[in-house]
Amino acid sequence: MKKVISIALALCLCLVCFVGCGEKPPEGYEGWKVKKLLNTVSYCVPESWKQEKKENDYHSYKIDDTTEMRIYIESESLNGFTKAEEVINNYEKEKGAYESGDYYTPSTFVRQADCSFDGQKAYHYQIDPYLGVTKEGGSTNNNIYDCYLGDCSKGMLNLDIIYDRDFGNPLSDHDVNKLINSIRFKDIDKK
Repeated sequence: MKKVISIALALCLCLVCFVGCGEKPPEGYEGWKVKKLLNTVSYCVPESWKQEKKENDYHSYKIDDTTEMRIYIESESLNGFTKAEEVINNYEKEKGAYESGDYYTPSTFVRQADCSFDGQKAYHYQIDPYLGVTKEGGSTNNNIYDCYLGDCSKGMLNLDIIYDRDFGNPLSDHDVNKLINSIRFKDIDKK
């Protein structure tokens, strides 16, 4: 009986040792940890980032007192779009309409250089609410939204970095690019 209990305890100890073992970050990502969304997308973040919210399709991290990073999957945008290109085209259309005088609200959209998520095209843009301030008043939101958007099998993958314009983005381009380069889709997402 003692042997059976000893063996059972030894097996339990072995199992406990493996509980903390998850997917290891790739080479060059020391001090980073692997995270997953909907078991479809994996990505790496620095271990120092405090995760504020974790749902299957939505993760948010508090970087510091003025900065938050969100990564999430949505099947449809607020405007009913289901593809990243549709979202970007709509922003471009609204911006063009305002600039030509055919749209009443100033555009808050600023297109940046495109990038890629795991070899697939992704879009980079900023939403700057100050650009939407009109003579009659308007947004007093002091945040800048630095956004990356691409398609995946479950919808659109969004990566948003929200920071206070007075303090600037505390994330280095190196860390942002490292995060973007760590994004991996399952084989079903590859086209």
